Amino acid sequence: MKEMFEILTDSTFDLMPKQVDELNISVVPMSFQMEGVNYLHYHDFRQMSLDEFYTKLKKNNSVSTSQTTPHQFYEQFLPFAKEGKNFLYISFSSGLSGTYDSSILALDQLRTEFPNVTMHAVDSLSASGGEGLVVYLACKMRKNGATLEETKRWVEQKASKHIVHWVSIDNLTQLSRGGRINPVLASVGNLLHVKPLLCVTEKGTLDLKEKCRGNKAKYKNAVDTLTQKWLPNEHSEIIIFHANAKEDALKLKTLLEEQEIVKQYQPHIMLSQIGPVIASHTGQGAVCMAFYGTER
Repeated sequence: MKEMFEILTDSTFDLMPKQVDELNISVVPMSFQMEGVNYLHYHDFRQMSLDEFYTKLKKNNSVSTSQTTPHQFYEQFLPFAKEGKNFLYISFSSGLSGTYDSSILALDQLRTEFPNVTMHAVDSLSASGGEGLVVYLACKMRKNGATLEETKRWVEQKASKHIVHWVSIDNLTQLSRGGRINPVLASVGNLLHVKPLLCVTEKGTLDLKEKCRGNKAKYKNAVDTLTQKWLPNEHSEIIIFHANAKEDALKLKTLLEEQEIVKQYQPHIMLSQIGPVIASHTGQGAVCMAFYGTER
């Protein structure tokens, strides 16, 4: 008999509402501030639609984020504990946020109140669609009969090494302001007027990987990254995610589908949009990709 357990994540995993329903997961909302108002980024965008958010962002409205507190996590986890439901929470990278640490503090308190419920948090060391891919594969494992402990161990052992993030951002200023990337790296990238390509390291931090001049070089780098690192025999799924740059995302998808190895394996390529919390740091125009590969 399969072990029954819930999988939770946070809204920085940036999969779309339909995918959330299909995966049967629960999503902890995270907060962002715009025009002096605090909003919760729910996975279904109930407080602010993506169209409204990107319209405001385009007008240079100031946007910021704040860390989810231990108390907020406690409130989100409590209903599962009360119902006696074992759960695994897969968090946003600890290399980019204190989210994971806050969840651990909440779980410590809950375990004293509900000692018979198995509750764990695991650090995805991933972000946005990369975190989404970790969650997607964890749900796939659960569906195939993996236990909570087996799923947790897979995330701990595999995610930081094999979930490859390819990230193209038009401008590094927002990431620098938010402390997500070294200001010196941001200045160099912006001054050279190049397309900065970022990666997420094994420690879950962002790093400037390469600098490309023009879109043609950018897309070539994306194709080369996939064809050189992808491990479709283990997990073939690919996620392309973007910050209000659908045409660029579709172009990348088309280019990938033209590659012989992609034609051979016919992977499930998912398209998703970056939500307000991550987009507040990337700005508009980001185009990104995540897949299971040889190394980050």
